[in-house]
Amino acid sequence: MMKQYIAGLDIGGTTGRMILKSLDGQSLGEFYGPGCSLNTDGEEKSGERYRELVLPALEERGLRPQDCASICIAASGIDSPELENICRRAFLAMGFGKDTIIIQNDCEIYLNLSKAPALVLVAGTGSISYGKDERGNVVRTGGWNHILSDEGSAFHIGMCVIKHVSNHLDGRESCPVLYGDFYEKTGISDLSRLDEFINANLMDKAVIGALAPLSSLSFEAGEAAGISIIEESAGVLADLVKDTCRKLELGQDQAAHLWLWGSVLVHNGHIRERVMELVHDSYYNIEIKIPEIRALDVAVWVAESRI
Repeated sequence: MMKQYIAGLDIGGTTGRMILKSLDGQSLGEFYGPGCSLNTDGEEKSGERYRELVLPALEERGLRPQDCASICIAASGIDSPELENICRRAFLAMGFGKDTIIIQNDCEIYLNLSKAPALVLVAGTGSISYGKDERGNVVRTGGWNHILSDEGSAFHIGMCVIKHVSNHLDGRESCPVLYGDFYEKTGISDLSRLDEFINANLMDKAVIGALAPLSSLSFEAGEAAGISIIEESAGVLADLVKDTCRKLELGQDQAAHLWLWGSVLVHNGHIRERVMELVHDSYYNIEIKIPEIRALDVAVWVAESRI
């Protein structure tokens, strides 16, 4: 049967999204379903979530996997060739043709927005950097979970907030603005309860990451704690980019593109501007931008470009 459509998917840890388009570019709909992260949720659960997103949408439109001309999957947790193969097997099992499937990490997908050399820095709940050279080689820096890395992420910033609040409660420093906002958000006013909070939530990146915006309020008040958190976070994020540039063997005067994404970099202008300054101090010919389109839209564009 003649191929009838292309598909782009953005599968995050919480939500999965898919766009279907006809071969002449007409929209066939945008669909939502459960998300997953393959590296933490595993093959069985992730495969189930992929099917829950894809198959009902195709059935609603009277389409079959084997009718697909090209499908690009930008998926969370695709951290190795082995995990990429696991994801590929899940879509092959649904009936998609082996030559139609394109799989990339949901952060790596932004490398497609510009000609190489290109870099991506993502700082949301976690953090990671990718780079691609002119030969098409892709390198990665960071993103190895919130215990090993994720520097400059919302989790990292939230932990910095907690440490400064801890010092304030212990009489080791004074940060009344940061502490006041922290107390208003959590109701925690002593070290024993703060210790209980950490023990209960250390492995929950979202809970700790939700404290990150408090750092900006402290920074804007001119408080030393907030200034320190913003400067440290921007510094380690800039280092992720610099380390990726080193892996790409990028010259300090070489032209390149850097895309910034994730809640920290998109919504925290203090950190974003400082990251840009620090990167330009070492690599002054890098053009730095925030993408104007979603990862989902990039995935669709990649799928279309492979037909």
